[in-house]
Amino acid sequence: MNSSRSRTARQSLFILHPDMNYGGAERQILNLTRCLIEIADIDITLGLYRATGKLLSELDQIPQVEVIDLGRYRSGLIPTIFSIRRLIVFRKFSIVHSLLIGPNILLGVVSLFTPIRRLVWGNRVSFFRKTQFGLKGILATRMFRLLAHRADAIISNSESGHAELVKMRVQTRLNLVVPNGIDTDSFAPSTELRTLFR
Repeated sequence: MNSSRSRTARQSLFILHPDMNYGGAERQILNLTRCLIEIADIDITLGLYRATGKLLSELDQIPQVEVIDLGRYRSGLIPTIFSIRRLIVFRKFSIVHSLLIGPNILLGVVSLFTPIRRLVWGNRVSFFRKTQFGLKGILATRMFRLLAHRADAIISNSESGHAELVKMRVQTRLNLVVPNGIDTDSFAPSTELRTLFR
């Protein structure tokens, strides 16, 4: 009976992201997965448009994280949408999470015809001029606003990013700020290294 309860209580997280090249969002994915595994009984699946990037080697050191190559650029957008849908339907993830505007929109579209328990978007843009990227930027901004109500929460990594969402009148259930986590062991100041560099 206890084992049955533990299986029921076990949480699962699906993260959708383009790749694991060097970047702030990618570093936060590493921080998030490492910390969650330390503090929670959770299964983590990372779905990548393309399973490439130098940070993949760091993910390999976290055996509890399963990486899936969605083949976004090989198979195209529509097959990728249905691949994501199949994953969500069959694995019944507790939480589905994305950090960037492209994956946010993609999961918003998937949520229109797929039951998702908890959908969490990330907002990592402190200022976005919709005309900056031409027609693509205008369409992305409109789709973001149209689909935002599908998310159970939108997490901004800065107060300015949060303010931008308020300014855009983005409607969602929960809109909050969680600053980027920093590994202070890795980025601690070192007098010895500073002297050596100089």
